[in-house]
Amino acid sequence: MNDQLSALLRGLYVSGAGGRKTASYPLESLNRRILKTFAVVYIYKGSGLFQSGPTGTIPVSEGTVFFLFPGVWHQYGVESNSSWSEYWMLFEGFIPERYCASGLLNPERPLFSLGYDAEVIQLFQKAKKEFAQNLRGSGQRLGEYLFAVLGRVFSRARIQDRHAEQERRQVMEIIKLMEKSLSEPSFSLKRYERTFSSSYSALRKRFRRLTGYPPARYFDMLKISRAKTRLLATRDLVKTIGSDLGYEDQYHFSRRFKALVGVSPENFRKEFSQKE
Repeated sequence: MNDQLSALLRGLYVSGAGGRKTASYPLESLNRRILKTFAVVYIYKGSGLFQSGPTGTIPVSEGTVFFLFPGVWHQYGVESNSSWSEYWMLFEGFIPERYCASGLLNPERPLFSLGYDAEVIQLFQKAKKEFAQNLRGSGQRLGEYLFAVLGRVFSRARIQDRHAEQERRQVMEIIKLMEKSLSEPSFSLKRYERTFSSSYSALRKRFRRLTGYPPARYFDMLKISRAKTRLLATRDLVKTIGSDLGYEDQYHFSRRFKALVGVSPENFRKEFSQKE
């Protein structure tokens, strides 16, 4: 039994391996390519752009791993006056097909953030050398190198997914705390550093990244949203609503309401109550 057939029967056959230390090919100078096999590419230095039918154009930063899929057009390269360093392997077999069936590999999400990983670089270097030498048993060794690379990439992705989910849950907890504090003049995120085992600076950056707003602004928006509901659902006085929401007086409440909504609380109630 030859090496290729043996590797295919094991479910994973590496049909090519290589790399470039200083690749510099502008994306606009390249033609779209379609492979007959899968490929994994690791950009361990530099940055550029990736394009495919399912993804459109995506920036590729240093430390990115991306996959190419059989029958899916793609192209990738650097932007003007820049370069990157890469390693790659071509592969096929029923194992990557199972990865696709399970969603682990998906042409719509081909990029993974790995960062600089010396162990993965070493695995690619071994694969490149092994493929060039083409010695007896190379098929099995190449498969082992690729398995190790895939394991490293998917393991990091799972950690990142768990971390991202933890961050989303943390931000939702902060929003719930805000909703319970709408009667307060302001919301102090700093007082919850111990609750979330994180610094104020980190909490603030995380909140802004996931919501699009700094915490103080988001808290203000929650207050105004609650005020709008009460203006339309009750006959409470404007000054009472403002006071209940922690504003110093009716003037400050009305001024802030108009800044965010575009009209005063009184005019908002008149205009939208009539529409109801």
